Amino acid sequence: MENNLAINETLQVLPITTQHFGVMNGIMECDSRFFIEETETEVEEVQILSLNNHQIGSLGAAALTSSVTWTRLTQLHLISNNIGDEGATLLAQNRTWISLEMLFLADNNIGPVGAAKLSMNTSWENLTILSLSHNKLGDEGVEKLAENASWKNLQTLELVANEIGAIGAAKLAQNETWTQLKELDLAQNQIGEAGALELAKNESWKGLEMLNLSANRITDIAAGCLATNETWTKLKFLNLQQNVIQDAGLIAIATNNIWSQLKVLYLSMNLVGDEGVGYMAANNCWKELEELDLSYNNIGDAGIEKLAENVNWAKLNVLTLTGNSIEAQGVVHLAKNTSWLNLEVLELADVVVNDETVLNLVSNKNWQKLEFIELCEDGLADSTQDLLYGLRN
Repeated sequence: MENNLAINETLQVLPITTQHFGVMNGIMECDSRFFIEETETEVEEVQILSLNNHQIGSLGAAALTSSVTWTRLTQLHLISNNIGDEGATLLAQNRTWISLEMLFLADNNIGPVGAAKLSMNTSWENLTILSLSHNKLGDEGVEKLAENASWKNLQTLELVANEIGAIGAAKLAQNETWTQLKELDLAQNQIGEAGALELAKNESWKGLEMLNLSANRITDIAAGCLATNETWTKLKFLNLQQNVIQDAGLIAIATNNIWSQLKVLYLSMNLVGDEGVGYMAANNCWKELEELDLSYNNIGDAGIEKLAENVNWAKLNVLTLTGNSIEAQGVVHLAKNTSWLNLEVLELADVVVNDETVLNLVSNKNWQKLEFIELCEDGLADSTQDLLYGLRN
C-alpha cells in the first residue's frame, strides 16, 4: 500500500493500478477487498482517486461507495469503466464524500436510470465539475439530471455525445439551481433548431463563459436566437462548428452586442459565405476577440476583402481560414489589414499563392507579432519557403 499512495503538500492521491484488479468472466473487475479492507484502514485521508480506464464495472463501483472514511475526497476519476446504470446508482447512494468537487464519469454506458439516481444525491453539495460525456443519457436522462436541486456550486457540466435532443436541451435551460454554471459542453448531440431555441431562453446562467454546441444541427434561426440571449453577458468561448449555419445565421450572430467579453469563436464546417463574413467583420462589440475559426465554409475573395477591413479586433491572434474558396487575391486583401496588431497565427493551408503574395503578407508592418503562416507552398521559390520557415521557428 505504501507504494501506491503519493502525498504532496496540498493533496493526497491514490492511484490504483492493475494489481488491484482480478479478471472475472473476461471482464476486469475491482477487487472489493482492496477498497473495503485495506483502504479504510490505511488511506483514510485520500483526496484524489484516479481510476480511469480500468473497466471496474458495477462491482468496483459498489466497492468504492462502500468506503465510509473518505470524507475528504475531492476528485473521483472513473472515465471508461463500464459501470453502467447499476454502478451509477450505487455511486449515487454514497453519503460519505461530502467534500467531493469533481466527478468524472465519461464513457461508462450510463443511461437514464443512472442519471436519475445521480441527480438525487444530496451529499455532493460542493460539486463543481460533472463530466458525463459519451454515455447514453438521451432526453430522458438529461431531463432527470436537470431536476437536480442540490448542486448549487456546479460550474462545469460536460454532456458530449449523449443523444440529447430538443427536449433535453429545454429541460437543461429551465434548471434554476445551477446559477454558478460557467461551462456547458453539449457537443455532438442532436438538439437542433428547437433545442437551441429553448437554450436561448435561459435566464439563470448569468456567469456562463463557455458554450459548446458543435455538431448539433444548429440552423440560421437558432443561431440568431442564441445571439439575442441577454443573460450570457460573460460569454468568452462559443463553439458552433460543424452545424448548418449559413449567411443569414452569421448575419444574426454578427448583430450581437451582448458578448463584449467574447474571446474565442469557432464557426468552422458550416455554410457561411461572403455576405455573412462581411456583416461579421463590422461587429464592434467583440473587442476582446482573440481566436476566430472560419475554416471549411464557402468564403471567397470578396468575403476576405470585407474581413480584412475589420478595425475592432485589435486583440486577434489566431485566424483560421483553411478550406474555403480563397485565392491569391484574397490573401492580398488580408495583407492590407492594419488593425490586427496582435496576430500571431494565420492559417490558409490550401490557398495557392505566389512569391509576391507571400512577401506582401510578411511585410505587413502592423503584424509585428506574426509567428506562423500556413499556405500551400507548391511552386514557391526556396527563398520564400525559407522566409515562411523562419517565421515558424
